Amino acid sequence: MIPVTGDVVLDHNIYAGQRLTPDSTASPGMQHRSRPGGAMLAYELLKALSASDVAFGLDNVTVEALRNWPSAFQAGAVWDPLAGPKNGPSHWRLSKNLGYGAAAISPYPAKPAPGLDGMKPRVLVIDDGGLGFRLKKASDCWPPFLMSQSETPELEWIILKMSRPMARGDLWRELSGRWGEKLIVIVSGDNLRREDVRVSKGSSWESTVDDVVEEIQSNPAVHQLQSCRHLVITLRGDAALWLDGPGSKEPGPCRLVFDRERGEGEWEDGQQDSNAFGYLSAVTAALAWRINGAESAHPLDLVPALKAGLSTTRFLREYGHGPVKAVEPGFPFQQASSHLLEPTHRYAAAEVRCPGTNCCATGGATGAAYWTILSQRARSDAFPGPLFGPARRLALLGPAALEYAACARFGKLLTMDRREIEALRSLRQLMLSYRDGGPKKQPLSLAVFGAPGSGKSFGLKQLAEGVFGDKNPVLEFNLSQLKGPDDLMGAYHQVRDAVLTGKTPVVFWDEFDSRDYFWLQYLLTPMQEGTFQEGQLSHAIGKSVFVFAGGTSRDFSHFGPPDKARQDDSDTQRKGRHDFIMAKGPDFKSRLAGFLDVLGPNPRQVYSDETAGAGLDPWVDDPTDLDYPVRRAILLRCMLELIKEKENDLLAIDHGLLTALLETSHYQNGARSMEKLVSQMK
Repeated sequence: MIPVTGDVVLDHNIYAGQRLTPDSTASPGMQHRSRPGGAMLAYELLKALSASDVAFGLDNVTVEALRNWPSAFQAGAVWDPLAGPKNGPSHWRLSKNLGYGAAAISPYPAKPAPGLDGMKPRVLVIDDGGLGFRLKKASDCWPPFLMSQSETPELEWIILKMSRPMARGDLWRELSGRWGEKLIVIVSGDNLRREDVRVSKGSSWESTVDDVVEEIQSNPAVHQLQSCRHLVITLRGDAALWLDGPGSKEPGPCRLVFDRERGEGEWEDGQQDSNAFGYLSAVTAALAWRINGAESAHPLDLVPALKAGLSTTRFLREYGHGPVKAVEPGFPFQQASSHLLEPTHRYAAAEVRCPGTNCCATGGATGAAYWTILSQRARSDAFPGPLFGPARRLALLGPAALEYAACARFGKLLTMDRREIEALRSLRQLMLSYRDGGPKKQPLSLAVFGAPGSGKSFGLKQLAEGVFGDKNPVLEFNLSQLKGPDDLMGAYHQVRDAVLTGKTPVVFWDEFDSRDYFWLQYLLTPMQEGTFQEGQLSHAIGKSVFVFAGGTSRDFSHFGPPDKARQDDSDTQRKGRHDFIMAKGPDFKSRLAGFLDVLGPNPRQVYSDETAGAGLDPWVDDPTDLDYPVRRAILLRCMLELIKEKENDLLAIDHGLLTALLETSHYQNGARSMEKLVSQMK
């Protein structure tokens, strides 16, 4: 038996109809449906799985009884008929959250359900919605065995679904103090962020894990969450982070269940008209059901339950409150329970950096500050160094061969490199904000840097196509081929003409740093003011995206000399800094909204003062870049046109040739050299 208890809400759902006048015959008409929510959602989901295995801990929580509860326990929402999953028949979608009624200070209105005294459950579910169940005044409604002084060996786990404010109240003190070793806490990442917890969103799963672990350990607002045995943080329907013993001296492994191809919120971007309630309740029900059915002697494994719960949250968002043509709309308990048993959305799972430590499984040269899911899973002390093994599997079998690795897709571009994923998603967010921000006077100015042959423009073109559409104009101008500033006028007019068609052109300015930064002074006004001067006339450029592709700098940090002078600078370095300032270099850098450092097929290179001082090439391989063989494998399959529909087709290739392509030390001209070799294979 699984008892479920906690805060209950009476949900008032208004389904907006199309019959707007008395004489209209349009359908559907407006409907109003009320039903118990809050803790009742998890209860009803479990009941749909097996009515005989679940009981509710409060008495008389019918719709009629709840109408007499204070308004604080009643909430409203408006649902509109919008396109269903995959643009199918219309479904009821949440369009406006009307919120809760006025807060009230009064005795807790609930009463405990009879029969709890003799119950000996294995799993207890508590939904702490922040409405008073957590306070001492509601303690009469708490399961009696929680307060009993006698042992309760049958109770193995308490699942606490917690809302804000977190880790507060009398119930929390009771649970974390006496029951901490049996306590599983579930919170949402959105609620964590509302507690002034700084957790990145949509950058990379590695950075999100780092942020969550650091905040749980050090932020006083949520530090008490470490008092539980297991802590689960859901990140929308995209991921869940499971911390095993977060406050222990020897914490268990930290596991991440995640959508390997998308960052947090990306799936929702394609479901903008879809919303619903009950996401965290679905995860709670999934955990309770699977834990109750598991063998007690086996180690606790929450991963399958988290996959099922996350998949069900996506179903709820797609399905809403059912088809508009249904006889009576409402929460789809029966359909959702089927998804809890047989998830339809796929998720990866990986053991990631452990909380409470400063090390990670990558070890060695990678250091503690930077790690990747790919390298942490693939490397070991027995097989140090670059990831040739995973790269070989990927080259032969496609991305599906590394199903545990996080990746990102932007059109034809696929990357598994954490640095590139974070940079590309950051630029994508800049583009989306610019696209959706209404009329703009200034262009959005971005820059891309990389070694020759690294393929600097490809990634940005794919990114722009995904944001602005494949029909959006893309203009390219190579500044090294222009004679002088007057030639820029024709380029600006082409950009302006494209803007006047109602598009947002993406403009690539190649070799913008040629001729010792000569062009920078002529680019500043268009970047800052959105205008260009032609004789006596000033022309507005309009809403556009400027992408500046460098030809002389390996990365943004070495675009121009260092910002600050040093005492040991040589006369040549001082002159270089002076010339860069006179060329308006610092002004140009300050006008860039973002940048991308493209890595290419060669190992990432870093600037070495030691080799520079010895008169040698200052750019040396970065020993922490272990992923470059994987970048080569992706490039290989892309060059052989094994992308999208064919991306997991078997690659027939001589194994010695594959080894040479993946393990050669350097490609002299980057991707161009690799492409010339691969072209002989077609």
